[in-house]
Amino acid sequence: MLLLTGAPLLAATIYMTFRRVVEALGASKLAIVNPRWITRFYVLLDIIVIITQLAGTIMPASGDAHLIALSRKIILAGLSLQLAALTFFMANCWQVHKKLRQATSEGTMHGLVVSWHTHLMALEAATLLLFIRSMVRVVEYAQGDTGYVASHEVYIYVFDGALMFLIMLFFSILHPQRLVQDMDERQKEKERSRMELV
Repeated sequence: MLLLTGAPLLAATIYMTFRRVVEALGASKLAIVNPRWITRFYVLLDIIVIITQLAGTIMPASGDAHLIALSRKIILAGLSLQLAALTFFMANCWQVHKKLRQATSEGTMHGLVVSWHTHLMALEAATLLLFIRSMVRVVEYAQGDTGYVASHEVYIYVFDGALMFLIMLFFSILHPQRLVQDMDERQKEKERSRMELV
């Protein structure tokens, strides 16, 4: 059960991190959808995904064959919803990254010394890993309990444990709070220099 519900919680962390990074960079206007709405929408979506996955894992305990089949469909629906959400989120990340890179090359965001590029790449990589993990889970549940993925434990270690570990490692090394703090300090320095000029 915890194998299924851990990914939506990491996804919520990724969504909230995206919002913090984009707002710190002042790049909210570059997103397809405003990051404030993305966070609210995706956290709500993750709650729905968690509920469907919890319901899908609890229902087979009854032993009823009909409920077991229904639970697999519920879990597949939750995982498919998560895949759709991750796909749109990746598109939004890439959109912001592309436009921000264009803005810095054109000089419109001159003076950015913070490694915003690395932070966005870490977000994109974490989202991609979460997408791969969710795709493997969809295949696992679509094949059923006797399927190839479910009957070979190595897939859980490689496509669940290892990928989730890598996501946590990304955020341990490139914690977004560092970028937010650097941008806040830059903003304060700009304000101090303006005050000195006045």
